[in-house]
Amino acid sequence: MQRLRPHALGLVLVPLLIGTSGCKEDPPPPPPPSATAGPVGGPTLKDAEAKAQFTPRKSQVPRVDKDTMKRYRVEACFFGAQGLRLLADGYLTSTGGKMPTADKLPSFGDYPNAQEPPEGQKNKLQRRAVSVASSVPFIRYLRYCAIAKSLKDPSVEKLDEAIVAFDKYSTPLSQYLIQATRYFGTKQFEKDEFKRGKFLHEKLNEALPKVDEQLATLVEPVNAYAATAGESPEKLDEPGTAAREAIKKARALAITFLPNGEAEGRQALLDEVVAAQKALTEAAEKDSKSPYGKAVSPKLEAFITAAKAAIEAKEPSKQQTYSVMFAMADLIEVNQRSLNQLLRNRGDVQPGGKPMRLLNPNIRQRMPATPSPAATQ
Repeated sequence: MQRLRPHALGLVLVPLLIGTSGCKEDPPPPPPPSATAGPVGGPTLKDAEAKAQFTPRKSQVPRVDKDTMKRYRVEACFFGAQGLRLLADGYLTSTGGKMPTADKLPSFGDYPNAQEPPEGQKNKLQRRAVSVASSVPFIRYLRYCAIAKSLKDPSVEKLDEAIVAFDKYSTPLSQYLIQATRYFGTKQFEKDEFKRGKFLHEKLNEALPKVDEQLATLVEPVNAYAATAGESPEKLDEPGTAAREAIKKARALAITFLPNGEAEGRQALLDEVVAAQKALTEAAEKDSKSPYGKAVSPKLEAFITAAKAAIEAKEPSKQQTYSVMFAMADLIEVNQRSLNQLLRNRGDVQPGGKPMRLLNPNIRQRMPATPSPAATQ
């Protein structure tokens, strides 16, 4: 048999090798560029979205007139601070001017419908806040006096001077009250043998006998301001207009329960408030989207209940008088919140306050991605 020559064998193998290499599968083409991809080595669109999400942004606040805001703070301060009378009576009566002891702790007043601290509350700060709120429910309104002091526009000379003078008294007092309710309420005296308690008692025993005198300095300038302030310039819906009229009538009744207030005519004033409540209810039924019906109407009803009980008593107790004043302050506060909500709903807002940062980026990174609407269908 004749052998193949070497160069002939090479000619046979080359086509075979070429053929086998051609049968091998080609690698898949590279994926198309992602919609979220940026330049090579640069940030992606997702990175930009994440950065934008966690970048602090300015908050939007309702466009409330300066006079409206000042009136709200002043009125809430004035009626809320009337609770100091009940507090002073409770504390001074319970201590008799003497240093509290473990067997005889001070009372900070007996308040109707005070909020009870929830059982099993794990959040320490929230537990403390609720404890203070239950001991002194009106305490937050004293802070409104400090805020009102800073509102110089519009300027009302006699009112501004009265608020500044009262704030010098009420702000330190409110701080001592918060410390004292926590100190005695959580029995911190067991750890320091009443050292801090002695200091707090001295401050309260010095300030509380001056409550009536200090509150009296506000009556004339605040009432004069309320009488001349005029209507708020914000455009209200129909329930808002009805709520404004109801609050006017409620205020006229509330000031009759101040010291030296005229008891005669209270029933007629109450009837006017009841009629205003009915008008608000009817307006709210026609406009279910208005925030006033759901928010103001229940607070107005609470005021009517408190005022009715105080009128029927002929000589209302300190607790009944307090209920009227606290309900009035509560009514003023919720009315302002309703105005804020109305303006937000309309988009009548403006930049204000400190930049907001809703989420901690470190926490967000550990959260599962929210599925898109298409994925959930």
